[in-house]
Amino acid sequence: IPLVVRYITSTVIYQKPQEALHTILILGFIMVGLILFQCYCNFFITKQAINKFIDTKEVDIQEVLLSIIGNLLYLSIKEGNYNYTDYLLQNSKKISIKPRLFLEKELIAFYQNLIDYHFNKKQVYIENCKDITHSIKLAGMDEYSHALNGVITKYTS
Repeated sequence: IPLVVRYITSTVIYQKPQEALHTILILGFIMVGLILFQCYCNFFITKQAINKFIDTKEVDIQEVLLSIIGNLLYLSIKEGNYNYTDYLLQNSKKISIKPRLFLEKELIAFYQNLIDYHFNKKQVYIENCKDITHSIKLAGMDEYSHALNGVITKYTS
């Protein structure tokens, strides 16, 4: 994005108005394409990791997988791209919960409720998210709980 802005401010502004508009539209389409490509790449890499390690019993690898899934779920919500969320959620359920994995599982439940709210607009999903953030606050992670409350507000308003 900074390179596109730099190109526009150093080159495009000197073009004729019609030519500048045409150039900006082309750049816009290219940027949208790159964003979609990035989303697909993130999912493709995650899918490869899931396929390779989903059956592992090593908690370290399970923790990394759940973290990756959680991060990709957040990015999907942030970008409004729900195409792969079912796949991610289904695979996260294949990893059994252990005390060490509790936070990752709790965050995936948080994101699942946000996704469910996106599609069904039922208040229960927001309440579930708030319960999860409250649980995290009770565990002593006030800042993280506050950040998750911000996510609730941003993506349910």
